[in-house]
Amino acid sequence: MSKERLTHTLLKTTFYLLGFQVLLTLSFSVETKRQALSERGAHCQRCGRTPGKGKLFAHHILPQSWGGADILDNLYLSCGACHVILDSQIFSEGILADGRDASNVEMHWPELIDIDKHGVYCRAIKKLTKKRLRNHA
Repeated sequence: MSKERLTHTLLKTTFYLLGFQVLLTLSFSVETKRQALSERGAHCQRCGRTPGKGKLFAHHILPQSWGGADILDNLYLSCGACHVILDSQIFSEGILADGRDASNVEMHWPELIDIDKHGVYCRAIKKLTKKRLRNHA
């Protein structure tokens, strides 16, 4: 099985925590997901709805592809509809899942950045800055 197919298969796999179906990702430990559900409740943190069939996504506030860490403070629970919007807004506008600006993370919330991926974060922000400058020109 190719790496892409294996990743796709794993990302579509789900498991149950506290009676809710949570997307199994290659990140966030089961304990971290359990703690998020316990502390925040089993609802979408963006729209507040409890998703039909109990399906929630464990979403990175600062995406892994931007150097985001797999910690509780970087986990955001979302329903399927909001998950798509959250992914779109970070990559198109640089707005994190919780509404914060991605370019301020290093200064105000450095714990969200995986220490081993700091360079990845810097490159993502540099690319975002160039995009913002082009859009305002």
